[in-house]
Amino acid sequence: MIDRNKIENIIEQCKAKNRVAQKIIYESYYDRYFTLCKRYLKSDDLAKEALNKMFYQVFTNIKNLKNSTLFEGWMKQICINTCLNIIKKNNKNRLVNIEEAPADKLPKIENEGISNLVMEDIFQMVIQLPSRMRSVFNLHVIDGYKHQEISEQLNISVGTSKFHLHQARIKLKEMIELQDKTKEPQKLKVHG
Repeated sequence: MIDRNKIENIIEQCKAKNRVAQKIIYESYYDRYFTLCKRYLKSDDLAKEALNKMFYQVFTNIKNLKNSTLFEGWMKQICINTCLNIIKKNNKNRLVNIEEAPADKLPKIENEGISNLVMEDIFQMVIQLPSRMRSVFNLHVIDGYKHQEISEQLNISVGTSKFHLHQARIKLKEMIELQDKTKEPQKLKVHG
């Protein structure tokens, strides 16, 4: 991560198309945004494709950035939009809409086994979700988007967004329960 005092200067250099400044941005944010891309896209190849497109967009459009304090949020939004565009392109013929369903009709799912998992386990489970479920789950749960915003981003109805989130939660719960069953129970030693 780049020091807040230096970021404004580096951004100004990037606006002037300074390759050294662009390299500093690229190297400083690569790992962070690769991880973000992996949350949306299953394969490393697609994540790298999204990352390259994202950085291209960042460096092409950085001249339009008026406030350098908004840089990281602006870059994150470009990253998410790039991932969603790749998902849309790859799923063009596989989109299915469902009728609107009120959120209160969808049952809540408790995460009983989640405390036994490490973040890497959860990350791997999310990656295994079908792309539409994974996108909705990431946008809603991790990135904090509302269903209306998700529906606009993914060009689906609000009910379809809620449905995919519900299905993602069910699948994740099943994966968590399966992982809990396959882990060997810990044996307690009693000292007397």
